[in-house]
Amino acid sequence: MSKIKLGVTLYSFSTEYCKGIMTLEDCIRTAKELGAEGFEIVSTQMIPSYPFISDKFLGEFQAICRAYDMEAICYGANMDCGLRGDRRLNDDEMLDMAIRDLKNAHKMGCKVIREQFLIGPENLVRLANSGAKTIKFIDRTFNCHPDRAYELLSFILNQRGRAFPEDVCFHFEVGADLFQPRFLALLATAPPGLIQIEAGLQSFCEKTLEAVDRKTDLAVLTENLRQCIRPQNVHVHIDLIAGLPYEDYDTFAASFNSAFALRPHMLQLGFLKLLHGSKLRRQAETRAEFGYRFSELAPYEVQQTRWLSPGDLAKLHEVEDALERMYNSGRFLQTIDYLLQATGWSPFALFEAFGAYAAARGTAGVSLDLYTEWIWRFFAGQEGVQAERLRDCLVIDRLSCDNTGRIPPLLRREDKRLKHAKAEARQKR
Repeated sequence: MSKIKLGVTLYSFSTEYCKGIMTLEDCIRTAKELGAEGFEIVSTQMIPSYPFISDKFLGEFQAICRAYDMEAICYGANMDCGLRGDRRLNDDEMLDMAIRDLKNAHKMGCKVIREQFLIGPENLVRLANSGAKTIKFIDRTFNCHPDRAYELLSFILNQRGRAFPEDVCFHFEVGADLFQPRFLALLATAPPGLIQIEAGLQSFCEKTLEAVDRKTDLAVLTENLRQCIRPQNVHVHIDLIAGLPYEDYDTFAASFNSAFALRPHMLQLGFLKLLHGSKLRRQAETRAEFGYRFSELAPYEVQQTRWLSPGDLAKLHEVEDALERMYNSGRFLQTIDYLLQATGWSPFALFEAFGAYAAARGTAGVSLDLYTEWIWRFFAGQEGVQAERLRDCLVIDRLSCDNTGRIPPLLRREDKRLKHAKAEARQKR
């Protein structure tokens, strides 16, 4: 029912793949078993003939995807600036390689390409004219240099519709506490659809942020994000991570409520992955007092910490599911606003309660109509909720997201005046 689907990057299985423990088929099958519907392939690792794609490999790859009903969503590649032994690749050579990878991605049916490389403004324009619809800047601290960030944003605003098409979108991963006033003022002038911002908050618990080496001024960060969101011209995505040190169930709920209060366009609730080589992985393996348990196979997701029990994490997964289906999908925003006002519940309490209700009924493969019915049945009986007002909100939400004009049978109301008018119209014919 939701437009948001679970995907897995096969990079999660890099250790097992490179050691020969898993084949490409094993990686795709395991991703399917984890509940993914699509995946990212790491081209430089997993395509034997890279940077070219042979017909033999393409045929085998497509057969594997069909066998496990999986879709290759993203084509991941890393630009090798040192490909030549005598010198680094120049901008033109890197751009040519990027365009070749775009063609490879199209050949494999991937809708997204993730390629990492450095280019100057002139070739940024060429890339924006290559057919790419979204160009993502993955340097999370690109705005740590205020002048550079301002110059880049000014360049994009000035060149839109002149040097590159108006429907190209630029996505920035940012340190939101680093924004300067003049940058925020310029950002407020951007036309809708041009800029996306992703701010990795992780937590609002200061002890937790300190433990993961995040030096963040939370007051400045919060105000800056409010200024980004307020004009409604920039898509703002923020995320929280469950399972970090020193954050228990209650403090995570507080972090969630603080993040939701900002009303980002997307609030992602993620779960800590203890990747090989990371500081937290080393701590999990050497510091027993942290009480970490995690999956031995990729993606190495946390299963228990000193602060979160397996039951706590299971409940947070239910919260995540409700959050994705109700809020991040954009399908029930009017309903959420009404329910928060009517019940007096916190955002976390609302998604927690309904997430548990939905999980008990089984959300796998649930239709949008049935999920709408669950919302009605669960909340209509809650103290403070007016059933018909809830029904009105659900109707508005469904009609705003569905151009067919159809609503679930549970929400339909017979209007005798309409029935009479239709009868009169038939008699006149």
